[in-house]
Amino acid sequence: MQPTGVTMGLSYGTARHLSRLGHFREMLARAGNNSTDVNRIEQPEFRLLMARALLYSGDPGGARTVALGCQQLPPALQSRSEVVLGLAAKRSGDFTRASQHLQRAVHLAHSSVDSHQEAWARLHLFRLLAEGSAAETLAPMLSELRQAAVRVGDPSLSIYLHEAVAVLEGQTGRPEVAVSHLATARSILEQYPSTWLEELVELTASCLASLRLDFSSASSHAQKARRLGLQTGHDYVSRVLDANQAHADLVSGLLSSAFGALNLLKNAPIASVRFGAIESLGRLLLGLNRLEECQRILDSTFLERNTPRTAGLYSVRWTGVSLAKLLLRQGKLVELHDHIARELTRARDLGDIPLVGALSIVGAEGAIAAQQPDKAGQWLLSSADAGVASDIELSGQFHLACARAVSGGPDGLGQLFRARAERIWAHHGNVLARIEATSFGGPAMEVADYNKDPRFASPPVETTPCVDSAVTPLAVVDCVAGAFDLAARPALLGAELRQLIALLGCESTASVRERPVSAQVEARPFGTQEVSLGHHDGAEVVLGCGAAAKPETSILLASIMRIAKDAVALERLRREERERAAVWPSTQHDAGDDIFADEQMVALVAAARRVASVNVSVLITGETGTGKEVLARIIHEASSRATRVFMPFNCAACPRDMIDAQLFGHRRGAFTGATEHAPGVIRSAAGGTLFLDEIGEAPLDVQPKLLRFLESGEIHPIGEPKPSTADVRIIAATNLDLDQMVSEKKFREDLYYRLNIVQLHLPPLRERRVEVPVLAQHYLRKYAKEFDKGDVRLSEETMEYLLLYSWPGNVRQLANEVRRLVAMAETGAVLMPEHLTPAIAASRRTLPSTDRSTQSNEVIVRLDQPMAAAVEHLERAMILKALATCHGRVEDTARHLGLSRKGLYLKRQRLGLEVEVQDARAQG
Repeated sequence: MQPTGVTMGLSYGTARHLSRLGHFREMLARAGNNSTDVNRIEQPEFRLLMARALLYSGDPGGARTVALGCQQLPPALQSRSEVVLGLAAKRSGDFTRASQHLQRAVHLAHSSVDSHQEAWARLHLFRLLAEGSAAETLAPMLSELRQAAVRVGDPSLSIYLHEAVAVLEGQTGRPEVAVSHLATARSILEQYPSTWLEELVELTASCLASLRLDFSSASSHAQKARRLGLQTGHDYVSRVLDANQAHADLVSGLLSSAFGALNLLKNAPIASVRFGAIESLGRLLLGLNRLEECQRILDSTFLERNTPRTAGLYSVRWTGVSLAKLLLRQGKLVELHDHIARELTRARDLGDIPLVGALSIVGAEGAIAAQQPDKAGQWLLSSADAGVASDIELSGQFHLACARAVSGGPDGLGQLFRARAERIWAHHGNVLARIEATSFGGPAMEVADYNKDPRFASPPVETTPCVDSAVTPLAVVDCVAGAFDLAARPALLGAELRQLIALLGCESTASVRERPVSAQVEARPFGTQEVSLGHHDGAEVVLGCGAAAKPETSILLASIMRIAKDAVALERLRREERERAAVWPSTQHDAGDDIFADEQMVALVAAARRVASVNVSVLITGETGTGKEVLARIIHEASSRATRVFMPFNCAACPRDMIDAQLFGHRRGAFTGATEHAPGVIRSAAGGTLFLDEIGEAPLDVQPKLLRFLESGEIHPIGEPKPSTADVRIIAATNLDLDQMVSEKKFREDLYYRLNIVQLHLPPLRERRVEVPVLAQHYLRKYAKEFDKGDVRLSEETMEYLLLYSWPGNVRQLANEVRRLVAMAETGAVLMPEHLTPAIAASRRTLPSTDRSTQSNEVIVRLDQPMAAAVEHLERAMILKALATCHGRVEDTARHLGLSRKGLYLKRQRLGLEVEVQDARAQG
């Protein structure tokens, strides 16, 4: 029999380290490459760790076999077994059973008071449900997960959580929010490297880029993920990357390679990859008008589409769109109507708005085929309401449907819609869409590469359709709407404005052009205007209007400029709205010396960023140490003044009789001691932001001059004969009650109202305790690096003390406490409660004995605490005492406590009492 902690040269400690990094291939190579070898391991924790390695290395059956052998264990370990079983069921496509196992894992971990395992089990369940549930239904679960991640303080958990939310946001049409979550995950990975999690982040980034049809970026992320996969041996990632590449080839017109890859992947053992490959293969055959083959491949998903456990999966639900298109091409219009009705109900239940839009477009095409123009119009309105006109992949299909709907109408209108669809497809390199548009109603096409075929791959010739004068107003309105729809892509926005200029006959005085970003901007002659539409392929897209001979033409040009400006501004607001609508509205904000993770703080930072673009005074209130200067810097960095100076000035730190000279400056000789000219703080901050901290301490005789500056921008330095002006934004802060000071005539009322245009209140740290673990870990890393103390850590017990303390000095006090702890610690030490200052040590509800030495025979336990916490503290104290009494001999300690050796081992493992180290020491 092998030793409990070692198998084939791999210790449990080493296996845990490799598992955290995600080096599953190395784990199996050193411990045996199959479930038979793994099942020989005596230690159940070790076996379950290796089962996870089997699962991620592409052997879910072996992982399941090992996990089934670990069912008769204490709840905490049985929870880990259920997680393995759940993930194995998910890989095979049995999502109902996967959900049951993961729910049981959550219950077992909760009953065993194992918060770390419970958080991981909840996260795996969330990730499973995210693939087939409406985002709104997951929001409460996500809120609990966020709080659990903060409490546990496991960086790996936080990384995986952000990656899981990125997947959900990408599927629900919010790619910008998804990308921000991946950026947060990467920032945590810089501090806590994990090959496995980094590989997952790069995989998700590649998938998101593919959804945006940015295949160059998708390929770059995929290459990184594949390199990392050589270390992890993570089978799932390599299969998904193969599917992503096949999708990129499909959309780009490389149909031969896509066809071969998809035919292999349609039999993949991983359910999500298999379903995705079948859906993509159906699209390929449909685009080539090979309807019988398409029918056969889509029919193979009949069970998945009609089984509740898989019907909500992203790839399965989008198969419904391909089936609708197939019915349309087959002319089965009655079946098409019924099918779309069913699929729309499912899409709305899942909250998949893009899917609703895609189905509505096919519904419009079906009404056109049935010669029901009124119905077609209704479907087009429905699809527009779903936002398809600004969707990267669906907007071209929408405008093509519009072109077909008006094909029998006035001249030029259909051409206008068709030209827009062609421009959109060419802009994104979407060759497949152009093939589908051409093959509709034609003969079947061969499986070949069409990426260089001039019919599909060449950019359309830019022409302005000749539109009947009777419908010119309609065409103009449509171009204006198109400008707002496509504002996220400057090149397409520019094309819409060109069309608009041509329709209005303003080509001689207005134009859209591209100029290099590095080009120097020349001074414009009087009467000319420019609007930047954004950047595209290293160039800035610019709309320019020159002077016109007629005033009515100038008025028309001014309207075009307003449309361009408003389209760009509206797109910015749309991005903010998408972020507000996200299931996790924003990521935590890290601003140098502070972090905002609490929901109310995240909302406050979002409000600060919104007000940053408006040049108004801001008053920040809050207790000392809450982070008022940090919030002021966030406003400055988000404003147009970000590249200029940020000047902090503490009104309480300067002698009261010197504040006037310090703020407004003075001439040499203006008063005794004025030996040099001094510009003053305000003029030194010209063009930037002045942060007036502790504004409540400003003397009454200085306040009128400050008010004058706020109202007119004028300052009058001491000794200067006349005033001067300065362009400075003021952000003030105070920990005093200015309302009360105004009522007591200690602060000028008019100055207060001038400063208090926008007020932001920072709550004390005791009201946002969820940030304590995040902040503590942040400062721990910062000061460990500053003092060169290596991997200094906080024990879970120490973190509990920090969480329960009231922090009268707020974030500043917490930072100083962690700084002191690190400065006093040994290199690589684990910081324990006895290292805390007495005031903080008195805060924990689980009160240890006054004498922590193992020689004491007494333990004091407070009664105003959860029973589980009291029992845990008692068990810990008794085990430590017994180990000391028995000199670390495990058999004697177990006998002394009335436990079996295994029972003692499990308790020590649950309580984190260094099982392996102490056992090895005892055996030595």
